[in-house]
Amino acid sequence: MSDPRDVALAKSFPILGVPRFGTFEPLTTNGQRLLVTASGFFLEVRRDWLYAVQPCGIPLGMVKYPFGEILPVTQLSFGKIPRALVEQFIAIARNALPNEVAGAIVFHANTGKLELRIFESLQASKAHVRYAMPSLAPGEHIAVDIHSHGDMPAFFSAVDDKDDSSATKLAAVVGCVGKDQPDVEVRLCLSGLFIPIHYAQEQLNHAFTSLYSE
Repeated sequence: MSDPRDVALAKSFPILGVPRFGTFEPLTTNGQRLLVTASGFFLEVRRDWLYAVQPCGIPLGMVKYPFGEILPVTQLSFGKIPRALVEQFIAIARNALPNEVAGAIVFHANTGKLELRIFESLQASKAHVRYAMPSLAPGEHIAVDIHSHGDMPAFFSAVDDKDDSSATKLAAVVGCVGKDQPDVEVRLCLSGLFIPIHYAQEQLNHAFTSLYSE
């Protein structure tokens, strides 16, 4: 590649054929790369708070790819999202009714702790919230982007899809906030990939089952 822009792009998003016979070595530093396997393509992402490998496409045609296989994985450095932070956000969302409210669960890389922060609402209604993004100190990362839907059910809108399309984060929507058990929809966003995170209705407020703790 002679164009330095192509060189920079290749360095920022390398491509790796997964070994068929040798040992696959995961990313050890923050970044992402495309993994080519015998059965398809996977996106590998590492952040201070996350390591994930998720399928992002299958090979076209009948070409046999001479590479190995790999399994999907999602690992959070903090384990699971504390239940108290979910309850804290729901309480704040109820106080904001009928308007929507937005915030984030911030990961502190230097301590490994999580903190709920509510964003400053610039304009809010029962169907929309526009907010100011907070500045983050070194070592702070938005792990979970969370907003409420007031009395409406939880779902990801076209606006959410656009906002999340280039992000690496967990995204959560809390709907029907006025009910005893609000709706909660959660997904993992990986640079345009949206992976649903399933939750069980019997969990408190339908919240974050596989990524949720007492």
